[in-house]
Amino acid sequence: MRFSFDDQQGPLRANFKRPGSASSAPKLRVVRTEPSIGHAKTSEAKGLDHQPAASQSPESVALRSLFPNATFYGCNDLVVEKVAHSVGSAQEGELALYQIGEHDPVEFVATALARGVGGILTEQLLPCPISQCVIGNLDHAHSELLAALHGQPAQQMLTVGVIGDSGKTTTCLLAATLTNAKSLRTAYQCDLASSDGVIKATSQQPTLAGPALIQWMGDANDCHSQVAIVELHANQAKNGLYDSVELDVLIVAGRHEVTQDFGPDVLDCVIDRLSPRGVIIHPDDDQRSIEAAQDANCEAIAYGNTPGCESAAMILDQSGGMSTIMLTSGDCSALMESSLCGLHMAGNIAAAAAFGRLIGMELQQIATHLSSMRSVPARGQRIVGCGDATVVLESAGTPARIKSALRSAKASGAGGKTWCVLAIGKGDSDADLSEMGTLMERFADHCVVTAKQDSRRQFLQQAHQLLDGVRECAAMRLVAGRNEALHWALKHAKPRDTIVMITNRRDQSAFECRSEVSELRELIDQYREDHPSSAGDVQQKNGKISLKLFQ
Repeated sequence: MRFSFDDQQGPLRANFKRPGSASSAPKLRVVRTEPSIGHAKTSEAKGLDHQPAASQSPESVALRSLFPNATFYGCNDLVVEKVAHSVGSAQEGELALYQIGEHDPVEFVATALARGVGGILTEQLLPCPISQCVIGNLDHAHSELLAALHGQPAQQMLTVGVIGDSGKTTTCLLAATLTNAKSLRTAYQCDLASSDGVIKATSQQPTLAGPALIQWMGDANDCHSQVAIVELHANQAKNGLYDSVELDVLIVAGRHEVTQDFGPDVLDCVIDRLSPRGVIIHPDDDQRSIEAAQDANCEAIAYGNTPGCESAAMILDQSGGMSTIMLTSGDCSALMESSLCGLHMAGNIAAAAAFGRLIGMELQQIATHLSSMRSVPARGQRIVGCGDATVVLESAGTPARIKSALRSAKASGAGGKTWCVLAIGKGDSDADLSEMGTLMERFADHCVVTAKQDSRRQFLQQAHQLLDGVRECAAMRLVAGRNEALHWALKHAKPRDTIVMITNRRDQSAFECRSEVSELRELIDQYREDHPSSAGDVQQKNGKISLKLFQ
């Protein structure tokens, strides 16, 4: 199955034809089909003559048809044209949203009456004469309403979701690289950056979900984007914040980990959002993803690092921070060079290659464009200096990503020792800390444990939890300050060593992540400037640099 594109209409999906886009952005207002007590003048001023919802303009949405199980008070129906961002900024006639626990009901009602809102969408009835629509879940209803007002933007673009325990951000950026190379206007949303198809931004907020994601997709559709690539997160998927998004392609990055919280499985939650002709791209060794795809009766494409996969990325050689990878798909194969090292990065490349084949790209073109991505900030980002140890910046955040980062650094290094500088903080559980200690001791030659900038007071307690997973506790060096720990590693590391600096951030905005990376780069550059190394120190006792020659 392939997704074809038309220059005028965008993606021609198998289950629908793209509707014609509106010539202008919808003007959203709230009106009532039946005037409530004390608001007859407002309805008359709008010239509404109590017409049925079917006669309203296509830029409005009738809540009774959208939420058939909702209860209405003060009116028979509410026809919405615009939703207020907040009750304090609402204009006359707009729809206001009341969230239980976030607003004081007395203050909310007083403000709504003073500003003349046309209706209230709420989960509980408020004692006021304003027309109200009572629903079961405000966030879900708000998302459905915005999707209807924007003309279902997820159905007008090729919508791609990326889920998994590791590699989501890298896979999103690789997939966006391919769609841009195919001259498709692409909107993407991930932990490092976002774009609506026209403007690229480094957001100061975490990745969007729920109503904010629908609004972003509506803006992307208004910018005539043909593809939308969204990074999905497990907790948000479990809470139903993606229930208003219809996916055409679902990419499972890394392995799908089965949780122990007795809640719904994340993969089941996102597979439910696939369109009837949707496609899931999953690892070939992830049995849970294979079973989920079979249960959903959807088309599946397997990727991996072995020749038997439908889309494979096999590492032929990796050294000095570069990997030589062979891409295979069916009877075709292509060679590429990439600075994204390690088996997990090769898996991300294989997933992106499978998506590229899905949209009709040749394998040689895929290899060429994927090679153009030289680095991803805080995702195995290498900082190399002449005569100095190589520093690898990794955000990690989970034991699985720490394991992948250390294994990749050890495999692609220059033959020296592997150092690990790990920052621990408030968001790390005792079980995760213990597992991190085990992984550090197993994959690193020298280990330095430090604290995040905002959690020095809990450093000793959390370090004790990390040492529970370590056999030789005396081999671990504890340094409370992150900068001091990095300075100590830079001072004692040999030129051919590799220092993996793990910031260990989980819920970071794109701006915070890039700011931290920039701060660490300046710190490393300043240290190297203050402590220059001589060129003669490059040859060390641990062996001469050998070159591999291929004939």
